[in-house]
Parts: sequence; C-alpha cells; structure tokens
Amino acid sequence: PPRPAAPSGLSATIQGNDVVLNWTNPSDSRIIGFKVFRSSASTAHYQQIVRSATVGTTYTDVGAKPTAGQRFY
Repeated sequence: PPRPAAPSGLSATIQGNDVVLNWTNPSDSRIIGFKVFRSSASTAHYQQIVRSATVGTTYTDVGAKPTAGQRFY
C-alpha cells in the first residue's frame, strides 16, 4: 500500500524557551500519530525528540531553547 500522506502547514512558534509546533493532519485513517525530530542546523543530523507517536495537531518542545538554525521534521 502507499505511504500515508504527510501533515501539512507545519508552523513553529517560540514561547520563552519552548517551541510550539502546529500542523494539519491529513485525512488518512491509517495515521495513529506522528514522530517529531529536531536538528540544531540545516547541516546537522536530526534527533527524534518524541519517544512515542504524538497524537493530535500540536506538540510543545519544552526547554528547546530555540535558535535561528533549528529545524523540525
């Protein structure tokens, strides 16, 4: 079967030392959650920051200490 569609409209909002991610879920009944990854720069490796699948349309990366080069996936 084909892979499920990716979420769309990912946005990141800085709130103090936290980063709040929001997205729109695709309409695919096979999706049970999402994994969230962070990188310190566009050339750095991504690290998974959520141990289990995140359900819903938002995730707060508590204590992320955001920098201009951070990337989320």
